[in-house]
Amino acid sequence: MAMTRKQRTRMNSHCMIFSGKELCWTVGVTALLMLFILPLVWRKFESPAIDRDFRFAYKQRDNYYLYGVAAEKVCGKCDTVFLGDSVIWGMYSDNRHTLTALLNRKLGREHAGNLAVDGLHYVAMENLLKHYGGGIRNKKVYLYFNPLWMNSKLYDLSDDKDFGINHPRLLPQFDWNMPSYKATLAKRMSAVLEHYIPFYSWLNHLRVSFFGNQDFKTFAVEHPEVNPFAKIHFHADALEREHQNGKQNWMEARIPKQDWQWVEAKDSKQVAAYLRIVRLLRSRGNQVVALIGTVNPYMQTEASLQGYRRLLKDVTEKLKEEKIPMIVLPELPTNEYADASHPLASGYDRLAEFLRHAML
Repeated sequence: MAMTRKQRTRMNSHCMIFSGKELCWTVGVTALLMLFILPLVWRKFESPAIDRDFRFAYKQRDNYYLYGVAAEKVCGKCDTVFLGDSVIWGMYSDNRHTLTALLNRKLGREHAGNLAVDGLHYVAMENLLKHYGGGIRNKKVYLYFNPLWMNSKLYDLSDDKDFGINHPRLLPQFDWNMPSYKATLAKRMSAVLEHYIPFYSWLNHLRVSFFGNQDFKTFAVEHPEVNPFAKIHFHADALEREHQNGKQNWMEARIPKQDWQWVEAKDSKQVAAYLRIVRLLRSRGNQVVALIGTVNPYMQTEASLQGYRRLLKDVTEKLKEEKIPMIVLPELPTNEYADASHPLASGYDRLAEFLRHAML
């Protein structure tokens, strides 16, 4: 006589027996909880410190999950945010002397938030904002344009030579028109999973924030005396704490003059990505202002300088065609450039004063 399911369950008191349908539902719900719900719930409890002079920690620059959390919190405090690369971030300054920190002091209020990331070119920024920057909504956004990303086909990602590209996990992973990106299929798939399944970006966040960027297995082997779960908490450090004001300008550092081969705006992958970023930000209710930066003119040969001026002219014409308001930042005195594009603290102070008047 065939046993009922209830009878079979009694005979297997130390395990549970599922029908095929029940097993599918159980696996599906568990996967949903782990892959999507858990990271989203965790995000609600994540509470990085966001102080007056906040900028995203240099050591966390590849932690895109934490960047998304920090962006939401900064946008909750500021009605204006600045997006860009290390020029806005402040490579040769401490937290009090970045462009946004000085601008806030001149305005007398916490007006502008610094959401720049070191090394963030526009092809990478597009995916950062698309997948992790959803908290930047209904703000005034000053989007920095650094011409230095077009100083060669390599930096523009238009060349086929092998190149150490910044933020490779933010590149379009299956764009075969970007031949300089030579990652394996496994790395490309890993990056795609991280973009679309929150669990994977959350795991990377845990590795970077609490395990010295090691995977859990390696950490456990190297630190057998440590309980890895005890290291995890809701207060990951997103605040930069190490960079200080630079002392040397580019001449004192003996940086030679450069003869860059500028990519034309109409052919540039970075320029095209910049324009797509403007459209993405606008689709989220943001008012975007293009902030046109400068590349150290004193550090270039005459031929390079001519190509640079031509690029700036073509880019500003494209922005006018797209009806994108812009502010063109002034060139600095030669002794206020630390290198090709980064100002020293005195240069940031000059730019902050210029912006204070431009915003009035």
